[in-house]
Amino acid sequence: MSAHQRCSRQDSRFVRAVITQVLLAVPGADQHERPADCPLELGDDMYAQQEADKTFVKYTGWRCPYCSKIFVSELYLDKHLDTKHPEEAPTHGRCLADLCPMFGCDAPTCAAATLTAHRRRCRDVMAQCFPQQASPRLYDALALRYCNAFACDGGGRLRLPAPADITLTATVRHWGHYWGSVRGVITAVAVLVLVAFYVVLWLIRRENTMQDDLWQFRRRRRRRQSKVE
Repeated sequence: MSAHQRCSRQDSRFVRAVITQVLLAVPGADQHERPADCPLELGDDMYAQQEADKTFVKYTGWRCPYCSKIFVSELYLDKHLDTKHPEEAPTHGRCLADLCPMFGCDAPTCAAATLTAHRRRCRDVMAQCFPQQASPRLYDALALRYCNAFACDGGGRLRLPAPADITLTATVRHWGHYWGSVRGVITAVAVLVLVAFYVVLWLIRRENTMQDDLWQFRRRRRRRQSKVE
């Protein structure tokens, strides 16, 4: 059996989405220098190039990058690539679907025992990619908080944590995120100061105008009184 036949495209795509949209979305995770043997590394993803070459045509479907044939779903395109373009299939690289025992993409049911196994595999992988000694804050966020948030849903399937499920401590957020918050506060304060300045300026000009009008009124009254006399 060839490498691409052993590696599920659909499961690899699912794992890739979890890695890019959830795990590496944690502040500091994407910039962290991970070990070369980290299973979450996408540099040697065996389907990376083919996934990048796929094209979704609006109102039409998915286009094959090799023969331009259109398919109504990405699943049909995957089957087409395996059967009609096997010579284009990768022969080396990492199969992200191998992480399915951790992410549960091939788990039919979720029970207490399997949930414990998923959490344990998750902690092992996170500890390998984000060692506690090298990055204690990311280890706390991913190996502990993320992995421990695995749960079984009402339908008996594994529910993976979403980004909002990872409650990060303040120490996990790097200075870039602190600065983003501070910059927003500074901008808001600057706007309020500017508004207050223009309000005060308007009040001063209004006061000056009223004083000018009062002076003009008194001047005209004195003139009228002098004429009467």
